[in-house]
Amino acid sequence: MDGGFRFEILGPQRAWAGDRPLDLGPAKQRAVLGVLLLQPGRPVPTTQIIDAVWPHDLPENATNVLQKYVAALRRLLEPDRSPRTPSRLLTLSEAGYRLAIDPFAVDVTEFEAAVDAATTAHAAGRDDEAADGFRAGLRLWKGEPFAGLGGPVFEAVRVRLGERRVSASEALAEIRLRRGDHRELIADLAALVEEFPLHERLRLLLMLSLHRSGRPTDALQTFRELRTLLDEEHGIEPGEELQDLQRRILRSDPALAYPSTLPIAAGAPAAMTAPAPVSSAAAWNPVSPAPMESGATAPVSPAPFLVAPPKPPQPSLSPLSPLPPLSPPVPFPQDHALMRAPAGAQRWPPYALGVDPFFGTEFNRQPWITWVESVLGVIAGACSLCLLAWVPIMYHATRRRSGWLFAAAFGYFGLALLFWVLMLATVEDDGSSWADPITIPIVVIVSVGVPVHVLLLNEHLRHVWRRRRNGPIERRVQARQILVTNPVARFALAIGRPDLVRTHNDGGLIDVNAVPEKVIFKVLGMRRDVARRIIAERAQRGPFTSMLDLTVRCAVGPDVTAAFNDRLLFLPPPPDRFRPQALRQH
Repeated sequence: MDGGFRFEILGPQRAWAGDRPLDLGPAKQRAVLGVLLLQPGRPVPTTQIIDAVWPHDLPENATNVLQKYVAALRRLLEPDRSPRTPSRLLTLSEAGYRLAIDPFAVDVTEFEAAVDAATTAHAAGRDDEAADGFRAGLRLWKGEPFAGLGGPVFEAVRVRLGERRVSASEALAEIRLRRGDHRELIADLAALVEEFPLHERLRLLLMLSLHRSGRPTDALQTFRELRTLLDEEHGIEPGEELQDLQRRILRSDPALAYPSTLPIAAGAPAAMTAPAPVSSAAAWNPVSPAPMESGATAPVSPAPFLVAPPKPPQPSLSPLSPLPPLSPPVPFPQDHALMRAPAGAQRWPPYALGVDPFFGTEFNRQPWITWVESVLGVIAGACSLCLLAWVPIMYHATRRRSGWLFAAAFGYFGLALLFWVLMLATVEDDGSSWADPITIPIVVIVSVGVPVHVLLLNEHLRHVWRRRRNGPIERRVQARQILVTNPVARFALAIGRPDLVRTHNDGGLIDVNAVPEKVIFKVLGMRRDVARRIIAERAQRGPFTSMLDLTVRCAVGPDVTAAFNDRLLFLPPPPDRFRPQALRQH
């Protein structure tokens, strides 16, 4: 049914029907297609498409405009279809629009399938198979996803796919390091570090590759660049693992050289047992990896700093375990593990539109321009005796191509025309006042209504209002990104801890594994019995690992999970050595 289509969104958005390239049309039409390609074969609600395509400047006839773009896409994808024949490729149902194509006709699906298979092989120790899979997935990248398309939804998809690309690149670099390809790795890692400057794991792999290539000075310079960047932007230090590697490079630790065996990565103090590293397969797994066996002891001298095949995660938590990955930047009310298709079933890409988007995209017009427009519009409406009142509304209607604004402009024009016709008629009647009951209300309506209407159309005012409304959401997303790039930063910034003295605004995130009962009750607004149940369950059975774990263990209803889903963090208790001395309880 899909006619041999091929779609690329990992870079400039392109499409082919067989060997024939398709002209995808203007940006808004490409955005509509992009939203459908995020869920191929699944219906996408009309409201979700409209929110993604017009995140800020929503036309008043958005549904009609969407229908126009859908009709153009149908003509593009099915050029031989009769106009009266229903489309089989792009259909509409009560659930929304559905693009009926093979999911693997989209490069994103291919990329994620290749990375998933490679991650499984990597966790099982099949390095050759894993390396081939990671390379196959990374080769699909041609540039920034959805290049040229703006808005919170596309920005959030770019962030999610970028994180997957970084995780795959890290895993491939670890495999190549184990093979001794440190010299060949430097250029690839340097490019990734330039693109993701705050990603500590990439810096660590680059430092290790440089050191093994006989360039310890460059390795230390890489560390200094990150330290300066973190200090200037966030006022924090690099993570413990990076600092340990820097110290070992400074003392020319011979254990950092490429060995014949591949021991587990070390870097913890000698008094602690070395935890198993987190594999890329568990990149978003809320279950923490298990620590080493209790009988194991740390060696007196540091072990070689190398990446080893990861151990499979176990359902346990320990204060000595490494910081487990954060819950996804976009938490879902449902658990995706329960939604996996059985073996052999058709595989679907993840539900990309459920992401917690970046709000507050930068305003793309100079504020003074919008205020000049508003001032001129207010003057025209209030001081021209209806003569020019319709002009500013017509101007906005033309800029936005809004049918409703065109109708309003013609309405104001009709009132102005009626006013002047009546005024001329009264002049001919020697100043008779018979038209006053009509002309006076017209003047009041136009002189007050047009200025108010113009101010409501001021794009800068609307942008400021949206930023104020969506500011906490944006700060929560930024805090989650800090946790992804530098997990240790949560202790210095007290992310998720409103009960501590702090200066960083995380948008109201709550770490349910750390805050006391009063925070859950007062800040989150949960019922007191629910807050007490959460605290008691946490004390008896240990920290929560995910929203699903919290729901099951505390019998929390879906109304609660839906209300607080985007504000909760599920982080493990930190080791005492990570607790900053400056933080104090209220």
